[in-house]
This record gives sequence, structure tokens and C-alpha cells, in this order.
Amino acid sequence: MKEPASDLATLVIALVIAALARVDTAVGLVLSYLGAWALVNLARAVGWPRAPIAAPKLVIAIAILAVLLVPLRDLATRSSALAEHEALASPLEHIGDRLALESDPAITPALVSGDRPQTYFVRASGSHVRVRLGAELEWIDAEGLGHGVFRVEYDPRRDGAPPPHAHETLATISVDGALSTRRLLAVTPMPHPRWLRLSPDRARACVPSEETDEVIVISTGRESERIETLDGPTDCAIANDGSLYVTHRFARDVLHVDASRARSTLDAFGFGAVAIAILGDDLCIAREGPGSEIRCLHDGASLAIAGTPLFLVSVFPDVALVVATRSPAALMRIERANGALVVRESISLVSPAAHVSADPSEPTLLVALTDLDGPGHAGLGNHFVEDRVASLDTSRFVLLDDHLTNWRTERQDHAGDVDRGASPLGISRSTRGTSWVAFAGTDEIEEIGGDLARPRVIDTAALGVSAPFSVVELADGSLVVTSPSSGLVVVLDADGELRSSIALASDDHELLRDDPDALQLRFGERAFYEATRSGVSCQSCHLHGGTDGVTHNIGGRIAAPTLDVRGLCGTSPYLRDGSYPRLRDLHEVAVTEYRGYREPAGDRGATIEAWLRTLPTQRSFAARDPEREREGLDVFFRAGCPECHAPPAFTSLGLHAIESVFPAAPARTEGRLLDVPSLRGVGASAPYLYDARAETLRSIFEDHNDPDRHGHTRELDSDALDALVAFLRSL
Repeated sequence: MKEPASDLATLVIALVIAALARVDTAVGLVLSYLGAWALVNLARAVGWPRAPIAAPKLVIAIAILAVLLVPLRDLATRSSALAEHEALASPLEHIGDRLALESDPAITPALVSGDRPQTYFVRASGSHVRVRLGAELEWIDAEGLGHGVFRVEYDPRRDGAPPPHAHETLATISVDGALSTRRLLAVTPMPHPRWLRLSPDRARACVPSEETDEVIVISTGRESERIETLDGPTDCAIANDGSLYVTHRFARDVLHVDASRARSTLDAFGFGAVAIAILGDDLCIAREGPGSEIRCLHDGASLAIAGTPLFLVSVFPDVALVVATRSPAALMRIERANGALVVRESISLVSPAAHVSADPSEPTLLVALTDLDGPGHAGLGNHFVEDRVASLDTSRFVLLDDHLTNWRTERQDHAGDVDRGASPLGISRSTRGTSWVAFAGTDEIEEIGGDLARPRVIDTAALGVSAPFSVVELADGSLVVTSPSSGLVVVLDADGELRSSIALASDDHELLRDDPDALQLRFGERAFYEATRSGVSCQSCHLHGGTDGVTHNIGGRIAAPTLDVRGLCGTSPYLRDGSYPRLRDLHEVAVTEYRGYREPAGDRGATIEAWLRTLPTQRSFAARDPEREREGLDVFFRAGCPECHAPPAFTSLGLHAIESVFPAAPARTEGRLLDVPSLRGVGASAPYLYDARAETLRSIFEDHNDPDRHGHTRELDSDALDALVAFLRSL
């Protein structure tokens, strides 16, 4: 009969063998055990040990633990590698997400961002709910919406923000006095200077950092300035008299800083301002959200527009505006007429503008794009991206030139590979009739057009500037370049040599020493904007983590609209068909479909995942009507929507066959599964449904649910549908 001591000896020796051999697979563990079993049985066959060990059991136990201490610690450090090799990590993550959402109480999103207001939803069995998103933060009373759903409005300016280097926080939820805790991610974003705006005389340039509530002003012959703003600065403009104007996403007002640096505010009539332009003697702003609009502040003229505004510029001869929008993607030329704003010309685009620039002294509009085919076009094969810079006549609003920017160098050795000119994110005119373009995908700025036979390239990576967003030329010929991911603004001389560097955040070496987690986020953000050898980056379609609103066809399967990747933390699996259990697994798309990257790097998948997990859900700027939203939630439950879109994340994290929800789906979709997406931020992610057939939320139920399987909405009257849509927009 086998002795228990033999089993214990076999286990101890197996663990020692596994540690010494640095085993990280199940096969390796089995082989380690078999080897230990053979050694123990060989020892027993030769009669060793010949006598029992004469020592107390406690002493033997302590000795065994001492022997196992190092092997167990070594194996524990490789547990994640073991889970990865044996495909255990993915289901474990999914199970963790499901348990978090099915607990009582449950809270989403699983992220606290210290730079902006956020909306949380709690599902709880109680009548009075309070939440504290960190031990040092304030308690927040939740608003009851019915059906056990509560909404929490968090504002770090009012309620406190996580400590700067915290990467996790313990949220406390009080339900009728009973306390529960939930672990949430915590992030305090670093400065992100994005698009530069020039003064009319080119003597100054300004750039906002939305994450740190400041504007940086760079002047010729003077020190740069960092000016504190209101909450979430999105755009800035410098007037002829030197005044600075700043719009904000989370504050109602436009900040005015005059030449003497005296501060005042102008009422912008609501939240969600994303762009500003000076039109003659007036200031005009663009606001996103339901009822997106352009409004001039002094004369009160306003214009409701379709789509989400991205950029707003005044054009030659300073009597018109051009706004670039998403969903639908378009350029609109807007003028004053009889005290009102009217659209004079409009150009539909297949993809939204990555940037728009105009010099009021020239009749040319510059537009950076990923495609210029007709509207509604779905590129065959993979994501169809052809980066380009187009120029338009601002008076006739017609295309003058279309310049493809992607090109290859001797570094690339396969047909179709590109090395330069990918992901143009910033464009501006020089004083010589040429254009400067910042390419985030290939870490460079280029001067193109004019009399240049080929682009003049400045490698910004060599200057420590990764993923440049914007470049402008000042009056003295110097260039100003921004890098949001690095928190840098640099000034170059006319030859492209570094003149000065404005470091708004710690550099990589400092982060490696002081905050390695923050460095991982920075690497992930850079990887998100980095172009593959095919010229495509994550950013090409997921605009800054959002969506381009365009239908794409990945791998020749089915054409589907781009998903918004903000607010994904805790909602596995991913992609339309749920085929990727973890965010890091999406890196496989870049490797298999787009031929990988130009440069070797560490685990891009892990760093991109880390960064994506810190992107907060797009906040709704819809006017709040709590009573109407309660009615909408009641309709939501009556229609059976929570069967798939269960609160508080408004997803079941499940998969459904397309034909089970949409019986009239095309034959090519037969047998394909759909991931149930979260409805958080759904109001800002048009178009809708797996094939983009619904342009509005109301159209989902009114025009595309005849079989009554996508919620039981066929019998809902118009008022109930309105209430349902109002509730969905509030998410």
C-alpha cells in the first residue's frame, strides 16, 4: 500500500523540479510530477530511506515549508504566463467581469478618472444609495431611477479626485445603510497638448490640454505661458488684439484672457463646446450632443447641424465658417444671412476629417482625411484607409487637390508596405505656399506642396516627440509641434533642429523610476496611434478612442460600423462577434490583417489594453429630465431590453446569433454571433445596429424591428418611444 509520505515527497520534489526548470505550461507541470514520481519510486525500490525520520511532525512540516518557499514563490511569479499558455486568462477575465456586474450592489463603469465629470450607474436592492469613490473622497447621493437602478453624478472638482499616482481605488456603496466595497481602476491623466491654433500675425500659438485644464501659449521671442482654464478646455483662439478665448467641454462658459492677462467669461449657453472660431467681430462656437449647433455669441445667431462637430474654422475673406462633422461625415460652409446662420455649401465625406485648417488670408481650406470616396462607401477587404491631404476652394467649395500622403522607403520590403505619411492629424499652411503635416502614425512632420518635388521630412521621434498631433509655423520661421502622449510642446528652428522643449509631464525615464504603470499607459497610447506596415493604425478608424461612424469590412467578412472603444473596461468579450476575450487580443488584428509594425517593441497588446481600460465613457450632454428618464427606464424594462442589456452596464456580456435578433438578416450572416454591446454612451455612437442601417436611436425601433425581437417595441406609441430614446441618450 502506498504511503502518504510518498505522495507528499512526490509533490514537494515536483514543485522543486518545476521551479528549477521555470515551467509555465500544464505539460511542464505534468512532466515535473512524473519525474518526481519516478524519483520517489526509484528511492523506494532501493530501500531509501531505510528508517523513518526521527523528528516531531511540526519540525518536519516547517522543514517542508522551508524547502517549498522558494519554488512556490517562483511558480507564483509565472502564474500569469501559465494561465496565458493554457488559455485560462481569457475565461477568468470574463468570469470576473460577469461576477462584478451580477453582484448586489453592482457599479459601472469600473473606472474613476480624476480629470472629468463622470456618470455611474448602480444596481442595488434598496431604496437609498450613496457612493464614495475613494477613502478620501466625498459621499455622493445617488438618484433613484426605478427598477433598482440608481445614477451617480461624480465631479472630481466637487467630490475629490484619486491621488495622482493611484491606479486602483476602493469604492464604498451604501445601500440603506449597509456598506459594500468594490475595486475600481483609478487614473489621473497627464497633460495632453493636442491641436495648435495660430494668432493672425503668426506671432503666437496656443494649445489646450483638456486633461489638466490649461492652455499653453507659445510666442516668438518670449517664454511660454501655462494659463489655467475652466473644466475641460477643448479649443482656443487668439484675436487680433492678443485676447485669448477658450471653449470647454464641461463648463458652460468661454474663458476670455485679454492681452494684460485679465480674465473674464462669456456665457456659451450650455456644455459640450468643442471648437471656437473668430468670425469678424464675433465669436462662434460648435457644441456637440443632441441638438449639435453652431452659435455666435455676440449677435446670438445659431444653427442646428446634423452630426457631431469636430472642427470649426473661419475662412477667407473672414465672412464664412467651415465645420467638419462626424455621423454624418461632412464639411459645411456656413454664412450669415439676415441675422441668421445658414449652410451655403456642403460636401459629404466617407470618413470624417482628421483635421481642418484655414488661413484667413488665403482662399484655401486644408483637410486631412483617411478616404475621399463617396458617402456610404464600405471598403472591401480590411479597413479601407488611404491617408491624404485635400485642399478646397473656400468660396466655390470645390476640391482643388487631393494628395495621398502614404509612401514607402527602402526600409519596407513587401508590396503595399508604407513607411511614411500615415495618420495625418494636424495640418497648417506655411508662409511659402507649402503645407506642414503632422503624422502621428509614423512619428514625423512633413512639408508638402508648393515647389517641393518631394516631401521634406523631419523625424520627430529622433527629437523625443512621439505621435505628433499638430504643427504650425510662426512668423520667424520656427515650427511648433505637439505630442499629447508625451505631454510635450517643442519649438524647432527653420532647419528642424530643436530650439526649446516645453515638458508638461514627466519623461519616460522619470516615469520608469517613479510610476511604471503610468509609463505603460503612455506606451499603450503611442501604440494606439502607431501605424502598421499597411499604413493603418487603431486611430485610423477609432478616432481618439471613439468612432469614425464609418462602415468597414475587416478580413472580408461582414461590413460593420466602427465601435466606440471608450468605456470598455469590464465588458468582455470584444469586437462585433465577441471573438476576442480580452482587449489585448485585438493586437492580433494588427499582426494578421495589417502586416504588423515597422519597429519591434514589447507587449503592444498589453500596453494598448492598459490604455484602453482608462478611457472613460463619453458623457452625455443631453438636457436632463429625470422624470422623463424614469419613464424611459420603465419602457426599457417593459420592452424586455434588460434581458440582453442588463443594468448597471446595460449589457449581459453575452453573445446572440444575428438571425435570432434580426430574422431578415442577409444569408451571409447565418450562424454568426453578435456581442451584446454596452449601451453606455450610445447617444454619441451613431450609426446603429451591426450593419449601420439605423441612423438614429429612434430608427432602431421604428424602422428596423418589425419582427419585434430587438426588444418588444412594436406596440409602443410615439410618446413611449420618445421616453425610451431620452433614457438611452442619458446613458
